[in-house]
Amino acid sequence: MVGGQRISKAKRRTFTMPACVTVSAAGRVEPEVIARGFAPEGADAADELLDEVRAHASTILDRLDADGVREHKLLQSHLHDELAELVWNRARKRPLVLPVVVDV
Repeated sequence: MVGGQRISKAKRRTFTMPACVTVSAAGRVEPEVIARGFAPEGADAADELLDEVRAHASTILDRLDADGVREHKLLQSHLHDELAELVWNRARKRPLVLPVVVDV
């Protein structure tokens, strides 16, 4: 209960979006984005949004790389905040974004 009122099941549904970024000595590979429990206006719109999320994640990582940011916690924090904001602006959903940065 929040503020004396129940939260409906529809409002409790979450959009889980793990964004996995693998960093190797040879350079960064493209981010992998996986979504579960989310489909705005249908499958085509969801695919378009995921493509946009992938492109935005690459842009975020390129910008952070240019700024010299290498710390995992900072990478994860920037990815989380900016990808969650993107999904909110496009679909009015509050996703559970789980960025994972892996060194290989």
